[in-house]
Amino acid sequence: MRRLQVLHIIDTLKTGGTENRCVEIATGLNERYFESHLLHFDKGTTRPEKLLSVPIVRVDITSFRSPSFLRTLWQIVQYIKAQDIKIIQTYGYYSNVPGILAGYLARAPAIIASRRDMGEFLSPGQRRLEHLLWRLADRVVVNATAIKQALAHAGVPLEKLVVIPNGVVCTEGFVGGDRMNGMPRIGMIANFRKQKDYITFLDAAKIVLSQRPDTHFVTVGSGPRVDEVRSYARAQGLEGRVEFLGTMSETSVLAIHQSLTVSVLSSHGNEGLPNVVLEAMAAGIPVIASDVGGTREAIVDGKTGFLIPPRNPAALAEKILWVLKNSEEARTMGMEGRHRAESLFSLSKMQESFENLYVQLLNEKGYCIGR
Repeated sequence: MRRLQVLHIIDTLKTGGTENRCVEIATGLNERYFESHLLHFDKGTTRPEKLLSVPIVRVDITSFRSPSFLRTLWQIVQYIKAQDIKIIQTYGYYSNVPGILAGYLARAPAIIASRRDMGEFLSPGQRRLEHLLWRLADRVVVNATAIKQALAHAGVPLEKLVVIPNGVVCTEGFVGGDRMNGMPRIGMIANFRKQKDYITFLDAAKIVLSQRPDTHFVTVGSGPRVDEVRSYARAQGLEGRVEFLGTMSETSVLAIHQSLTVSVLSSHGNEGLPNVVLEAMAAGIPVIASDVGGTREAIVDGKTGFLIPPRNPAALAEKILWVLKNSEEARTMGMEGRHRAESLFSLSKMQESFENLYVQLLNEKGYCIGR
């Protein structure tokens, strides 16, 4: 029997949480039953090494309002038909729109849309369009219960919404260790976008350094606000005290996680289930994060880390200083976080959940898929 053909549609494959999850789902499906294809729109994207065995096609989409969009949409329809695609999987607004339309026009048996954040940066018109198109989709996958509740409140039928949390790999061999000894190292790993709020991170760093001048702060990521944040760090006298490491490979980011005493995510909104929080928990590191979106679904406040109000550098600094002062409790907190990541947020569990959803939908459509 020919394997079930799954087309993953995403706008870009540049480094980011959604992009990484797309790659993990596309490459992690059981190859006995599924074969993944990937379609994206980004000219500047290079093929990630993990996708060497996955057929990839790129199409040009500059604007949904452009006349060329209809031609591109027809390209996608033809690809779906030619490859006998059974399942369309999209990964957010900019892939939901063309993916759902093309899947519907091609009469693909199963169309699965997604929302991976709270949608706070979508315009009212974009929200209306997305909600309209979701009527053509079989399911809308979200990665946090907070998103499901918000969409249900906005009128999306509950039976259409499916929660599949993000998954991470829990690598062996670095729990505990010497991270609580020597120079404390506080890190924030996030793209430099407005919602990630590096300014609060820097303001907290300044407070912490006034009491613990031996502390070192690092950032990992890039984005449109990196120059602004660098300038702010200089203006606050933090040059040389905060290290900007830029974009790094997955392997290098893992090494950074393993070197941290505390992992911070000071977002002020729009988070679904933040990947970096799960990755830090998997590394056995105490996490301090803003209580926004689905973050509290990962962190158990006071047990695996701390939840703080957004835009509150004093609260963030207070919790960082607590971790630095209470090394044994912090080590226990990190190990509790790792156990939670292993039991609830494993990569294999996420991949299996998508497989089960695909089989369930196709069986509902009369394909009688068994495994």
